[in-house]
Amino acid sequence: MLFETFTYEHLNDSQFLKEFQSLKVKEQFLKIELLDFNENPIQEIQGKCITGTLSIDGASSMRRTCSFSMLADEETYDITNIDNILSLNKKFKLYIGYTNSLSEYSHYGEKIWFPLGVFVMTTSSINNSANGGNISINGKDKMCLLNGEVGGTLPAPVVLHEKYIRNADGSTTVKPSLLYDIIRESVIEFGGQDPGKIMINDVPINGKKVLRYMGNKTLYYDINNNEVAEGQSYYRKVEPGELAGYDYVPFRYPGELIKQAGEPVTSILDSVKNVLGNFEYYYDVHGNFIFQEIKNYLNTSYTPITHLEGGNYEVNFGEGHLAHSFKDSDIIISYSNSPNYQNIKNDFIVWGSRKTAAGAEVPIRYHVAIDDIPQVPESYGNIPWQVYLYKYGEQAQAQARDAGYYYRELANEIPKIYDLENNQWKNIDSASMDYYLDFIDTNSELGKFSIKTIGRRTKAVTDKDVTMLYRPPTPDHIILEMLPSTATQQEIKERQEYIDHLNSIGQSFLVVSQRDLYEYAAVGKDAFSVIRDLIFQHTSYNESINISAMPMYYLEPNTRIEVEDSRSNIYGEYIIRNISLPLSHEGAMSISAVRATNRL
Repeated sequence: MLFETFTYEHLNDSQFLKEFQSLKVKEQFLKIELLDFNENPIQEIQGKCITGTLSIDGASSMRRTCSFSMLADEETYDITNIDNILSLNKKFKLYIGYTNSLSEYSHYGEKIWFPLGVFVMTTSSINNSANGGNISINGKDKMCLLNGEVGGTLPAPVVLHEKYIRNADGSTTVKPSLLYDIIRESVIEFGGQDPGKIMINDVPINGKKVLRYMGNKTLYYDINNNEVAEGQSYYRKVEPGELAGYDYVPFRYPGELIKQAGEPVTSILDSVKNVLGNFEYYYDVHGNFIFQEIKNYLNTSYTPITHLEGGNYEVNFGEGHLAHSFKDSDIIISYSNSPNYQNIKNDFIVWGSRKTAAGAEVPIRYHVAIDDIPQVPESYGNIPWQVYLYKYGEQAQAQARDAGYYYRELANEIPKIYDLENNQWKNIDSASMDYYLDFIDTNSELGKFSIKTIGRRTKAVTDKDVTMLYRPPTPDHIILEMLPSTATQQEIKERQEYIDHLNSIGQSFLVVSQRDLYEYAAVGKDAFSVIRDLIFQHTSYNESINISAMPMYYLEPNTRIEVEDSRSNIYGEYIIRNISLPLSHEGAMSISAVRATNRL
């Protein structure tokens, strides 16, 4: 038979989807397009679905699973040939279709089809009767070819962090592997994936590695980032020991990556994901393998701090991308709302340790609370509010009065970082600071969770990887060594091509006379970043909602929706986590979603 040809233009037409969704009566069909293991089409089966469910889990690499039974249409399929067609060496594409009764959208075809995924057939059966053929199929998306369920099991130990290249003379060269290549080659070689269906996003070929200037004299640079002699007009300078810029190096896996026989390909992908952090991998609805940074639709990783009135930890609350709005929706059957009150915290303390020049370990502490920033009385002079709390507590303690919650820690730390005689902060670089106290003022967006409103709720963390309070700023320059006067024409050409590339991506660079004076800097984890993440995690209710609604076969997990329901007191934007869809003409869609929060 000839396969139907259709496009997905209707999926991008929001007005059509809105009108189509509002139709009270729809004629529904189910279609499976059988594929061989190379995903070449074999046969198409259309019919009425008796029962079935499609589950989409946004938190799992196995994103889609389905189970259904359908009555095959004998006009479009030779039912007597079913045993030869439905077998375990097949994949299939699944579609839900409806008769298009909207005359103004007739250009979309007589039937409107919604793609539901590409699956590997895990079980199938046929029950022939006088009334037709009843086909039952279970399927999982193509991740089962990588996680060991159907395929993707490593047959022998494999070293992935480096490659062994055989040279023409018989010698062997060992070359470190790029992270990008580890992902791609693992999915192709061990998972049998078509290279044209692999999409790796947000994993660069080259990355920046921090460099520290280790010379013994100050360097000066003009506005064009050329080094100039001391005493000449300069635009910026680099002091000995400062972070000076970056080396632009291949983005490789740090350390060893070795997997054993019997482990799945997904164990490789998990190791890479854990190194990168905020990443995910899955197969999309069209059967493409996706590896990418998890998106929150405001920023891919975090929202930079903006200094807004009311506090320095405010975020930029912009409008996010909405996949659908359930505001004033007439297709909703029910809502449920489950806020988590125990998740809320308003007093955050991060402990770490740093090493002194003599090698001794010194504890460090960063403390942030959602609390009123005190007004310093004129009698105390022009001093920071932290110093005021210290001095007030000192006087109160001498008079046997309450010295305040923060005085105990301030009594030990303020004299170390503040010159009480000259009323000024001591000149201590960020890598040598041991303590800091900061408040998020109650006039800020987070003021509803302030200590005075809900009481003190402390979250204290000890992180052995935290070695500094703040990460010192690193100038965004690639460090290049000046070419020697003996450079060949080929070397000059290659350098110019490299500079042209840096200019094309908007990357500034610094040409230095002695590249050997710059060493890779081991910049540790900083407490400020940990505090930001704690505030992000613990200033929302982790509010989860469940929506029961008429099926919408174009929604995807990990996308934003807008919800407004006065009866259940649900307002705002949410991220879809799980979707369960009926494949028959009866039943409702179930959505599980969590409150969308913006990272600090």
